[in-house]
Amino acid sequence: MYFKKHFLSIILSITLISCVGFTLLSTQTVLATYPGGNGLIAFERDLGSNDEIYTMNPDGSGLTRLTNNPDPNGDDDDPKWSADGSKIVWYSDRDSGDEIYIMNSDGTGVTRLTDTTGSNDAPDLSPDGRKIVFESSRDGGNDQIYVMNSDGSNPTRLTSNDDNDSDPVWSPDGSKIAFESDRDDGEEIYVMSADGSNPTRITDSSGTNTDPDWSPDGRKIVFDSDRDGGASEIYVMNADGSNPTRLTTNDWSDHDPAWSPDGSMIVFARDLGEEDTDNEIFVMNADGTGEVRLTTDQLEDDDPSWQPIRTPVGGITTPINKIEILTPYLALAGLIAAVSAVIIKKRK
Repeated sequence: MYFKKHFLSIILSITLISCVGFTLLSTQTVLATYPGGNGLIAFERDLGSNDEIYTMNPDGSGLTRLTNNPDPNGDDDDPKWSADGSKIVWYSDRDSGDEIYIMNSDGTGVTRLTDTTGSNDAPDLSPDGRKIVFESSRDGGNDQIYVMNSDGSNPTRLTSNDDNDSDPVWSPDGSKIAFESDRDDGEEIYVMSADGSNPTRITDSSGTNTDPDWSPDGRKIVFDSDRDGGASEIYVMNADGSNPTRLTTNDWSDHDPAWSPDGSMIVFARDLGEEDTDNEIFVMNADGTGEVRLTTDQLEDDDPSWQPIRTPVGGITTPINKIEILTPYLALAGLIAAVSAVIIKKRK
């Protein structure tokens, strides 16, 4: 008798629970890297004769060398993490000429992906791990932006002009690519669609604007610039180029900024100018406060990149994020409860 009387409300409740469960499961794929946990920081270190890639914990501890270039004068540079934190792409001249390589997060499984004339630099893995965007001079002339499959196959040129396009980075959803270019006089930052269409200039200032990196939610871009005169500083702007805000102010050169996977911090390199051999890695809050120096080795430490760590429930790490995801379903639950109450009352 009870089951028949409350049959409709039971069915509606089961439907609601199924919808919420499906949403959380699907969110694990869609939001796996935002917000994500903050893992290791990878960077390049100049040992004097050559550059090698290292990792460390976010507090500067646990320093680990990942690469051991067989060429004593060869360089391994510009490491970038995959979105799941399991791989690192970088470029190296270990086999003569700059080529792109990929390896596991612990330095094993080193694989060369490109083999061309000209240079192949600044690789970045797409959020789904299927593509790598990079800069190359393989076709002669200046650097242009290319994309290839993550195994190195099917390289495709995305930009074509008489000037340099460089340092490309994927947006978190994989739909856009930010890069720097001197195509319009001076180094400026541009954004284009992932297929190379619709390139749009989003900075317009005196001086240089370089090294863009997207925030994990895709709403902002951090970059370095000397637009205010003097040394390069770290700035952040909206993804459309509006509201540029300066984050660092000092007498040294700050460059190569990168967001933490949870969006709360920014890691960057600073040239302390001590005999011109002292680039160190720093972190700060996303608003520029709370600056902390991580390396103190008086060597050239550059190009930091922060490892994402997958979180257990679709990248949802805080109560606020959970509420944002579940709000529509909580509202639906309230509506179902109200409708069920009316139906039950009428049946009585």
